[in-house]
Amino acid sequence: MGVTKRCPVCGATYPNANTQFCSNDGASLEPVDPYLGTTLEGKYRMESRLGAGGMGAVYKAHHLLLGRDVAVKVLRSEMLSDAKSAERFRREAQAAARLEHPNAVTIYDFGITADGNAYLVMELLRGTSLRDILDRDARLSLPRTVEIFTQVCAGIDRAHQLGVVHRDIKPDNVMVDERADGSVGVKVVDFGIALLQDAVAESGRLTGTGLIVGTANYMSPEHCRGASMDARSDVYSLGIVLYEMLAGRVPFTAPIVSAVIVAHVNEAPPPLGPIRPDVPPAVERVVLAALAKRPEDRPQTAGELARRLAAAAGGAADTMAVPGAVQTTAPVARVATDPSPPYATAPQANHAPFSGPVPATALGPAPERRGLSGLQVTLIAVVTLAAGFAIAAATLGVMNYRAAQNENRAAAPAPAPPPAENRNAAAPPTNTAAPVTPPVLVPPVKEPAPEPPAPEPPAADQVRGEVEQLLGDWVS
Repeated sequence: MGVTKRCPVCGATYPNANTQFCSNDGASLEPVDPYLGTTLEGKYRMESRLGAGGMGAVYKAHHLLLGRDVAVKVLRSEMLSDAKSAERFRREAQAAARLEHPNAVTIYDFGITADGNAYLVMELLRGTSLRDILDRDARLSLPRTVEIFTQVCAGIDRAHQLGVVHRDIKPDNVMVDERADGSVGVKVVDFGIALLQDAVAESGRLTGTGLIVGTANYMSPEHCRGASMDARSDVYSLGIVLYEMLAGRVPFTAPIVSAVIVAHVNEAPPPLGPIRPDVPPAVERVVLAALAKRPEDRPQTAGELARRLAAAAGGAADTMAVPGAVQTTAPVARVATDPSPPYATAPQANHAPFSGPVPATALGPAPERRGLSGLQVTLIAVVTLAAGFAIAAATLGVMNYRAAQNENRAAAPAPAPPPAENRNAAAPPTNTAAPVTPPVLVPPVKEPAPEPPAPEPPAADQVRGEVEQLLGDWVS
């Protein structure tokens, strides 16, 4: 269908896109949407244009046969340039149409118009895109992030189970319905369409201002290298979206696309702590795990990523006050004695088991403590009292024994002192002839023999031990 132009003054239309001015009044012509006011394939009356992007435009239409409003996305003509790309579109559209999940958009119909434009007919969604929410609020509170992001992961995980890899996860492809009660409903759109985008890019028919520029911030390292991709590539893109929801910006930015691609492959993402110090470290670890460069180091499924985030956020009471963010009641932090983990799910393939604190009940019951009987208490009291009397009696006996020994030593007679020498006796004259009288020899006085030492009394500890042994024999 050719692009037409319209005169804003007289309303005249012109089928030639190269015509610049109105032939009636000379006014500059304005482009006119070729689908507005028409009926597509005889079934869908195109009533208004909801938005447009690099892949095409989305319209609100009315299904004439079923009598309900739908959304019709008409892809750009270069998306289907040959039979191969047309067949690829049909295959991806059929796979996306099989996806029935509360968090994934429902596809009702698809086809290719006579002039070669592919289209998809989908449910008409309420709400706004996550991109518009982030542009408005910059960043979201942790409870609100978890509520939206886990629903996104649920829709993506279901698509992976059906073999559909999204390849173009970004906030623009997430529709959020903010309800009056504060809850939100989330739908992921554009499943399978990114595969056509890659085919067009490989053929070189996409300009530098096309889709690759718009999605480079969310591409996985393997996508940037042109390697094969699987569900783990979507997990990386989910990690970028999660990072942006918390930080208010994507981790890798640069003025040119090639620099962003190099960063995805080689650079580590900036830590969240300096940007959002109120985000718990456990949540930051989940984000960085999703952004691992190697696919095998990431959570292997979108469902596993959602469970990790829920567990990390559920262990910390969130009281963040983010400007413009809708605050919700945070879950109560669990303690180690809680017998159940923060979440209960069946074991999943490629999912590491929960490694939280060990519940106290897992350690088994505490050993039973038994009290003493009355007879045992009485015997212990008697033995203790008897031992006390015996020790006191032994101590008193030792004291009396030592006192008696001291009295005996005091009553013994003191030994006689030796005779004193008579220093005043006159010396005999030296000039007489009388014979010298020999001196009188006095026998020495014998010292009394020392008394043998008194035997030491037995020690108090020895007496106490003998008494306790005798009492013990008696009790037994």
